[in-house]
Amino acid sequence: MAAVSFVFKPLFLVFLSLHVATPLVTNNTQPEHNSTGSSHSAWPEIDYSQKPQFLEIFSTGDSNTEEITAWPQDVCGGFSLSCSGIHLHVVPNYGIAMLVATCSSPGGGTGTVQLELNNGLGNHNGHIGPAGSDFAQSCDLSSIAISGTRIRIPCDDGKGETQSSVTDLNYAVMNDYGSLFFCPR
Repeated sequence: MAAVSFVFKPLFLVFLSLHVATPLVTNNTQPEHNSTGSSHSAWPEIDYSQKPQFLEIFSTGDSNTEEITAWPQDVCGGFSLSCSGIHLHVVPNYGIAMLVATCSSPGGGTGTVQLELNNGLGNHNGHIGPAGSDFAQSCDLSSIAISGTRIRIPCDDGKGETQSSVTDLNYAVMNDYGSLFFCPR
């Protein structure tokens, strides 16, 4: 029994140091944001240059295979936990796709906020995801759809083919003091 206790305590302390000891915001102050909405203070350094993983979620046995982009959510994201009424406002002729939601702020208030998706999502060989911009140039905005926090849109894969791409915005967008921002990449 003593050996189990000895092993458990160090693992528990390691878990605490990884998940509790690194605050997202220090001194109860709001992180500063640059013009792209990225927070540059109080965030741990994370290497987001890794290649995204693609998970197959639907296959008919032919070329109609759908994949969803999975992005790390270890530090940022989760806007749907404090936002409701999530929907899109799209103007395809102007390349505009806005994420719109009613989000809460620390003071208890709520407000309807929006985030221009074209400023933080990119087309990665037919797969839409964060760490890019201007996805509207190579994806069909007139066919974009949202279900919960997942968006689906057909995108050019760079080889002349169109891929149906799905990504979960909950991994890429955060509610920071009642405003929506893309997670730093």
